[in-house]
Amino acid sequence: LLGWLELDEAQFEEYSSDDWLHRLGRAEDSINKALEHGGVKKDLEALMAKAKLHQVRKENKEAIEQLNQVVVLYAWFLPALVEKVHLLLAMGDWEQAIETAERVRAQDQHNIEALRVIVLHALSQEARSASVTSRLSEL
Repeated sequence: LLGWLELDEAQFEEYSSDDWLHRLGRAEDSINKALEHGGVKKDLEALMAKAKLHQVRKENKEAIEQLNQVVVLYAWFLPALVEKVHLLLAMGDWEQAIETAERVRAQDQHNIEALRVIVLHALSQEARSASVTSRLSEL
């Protein structure tokens, strides 16, 4: 929890670059301590915080790798897949983002974030208005 608080503070407050890096370092230390105490079965919150830390640092590939670890250990935890969708979109990887959004929908067909990404893709990348209309009615 301390790592999340420190990360949140570093992410949303205005600091000099040195102070910002120092605060991110403190957040990383707290997160790593939580992961060390988890043993083989890592703590879900600490794993998600580590992914967020990478995301804040603009290390999207590392964040995705961390989220993949969460998905392997906690397959039931859909927010990890949703976060992965957002990162893939930020990287411009529409194909993987849609594939991952469809995985989310396979487990929860009413997941609004996954459906929103699918609709966005249909509108912006495929220009399929009929598909968009039917998907929007699902929202």
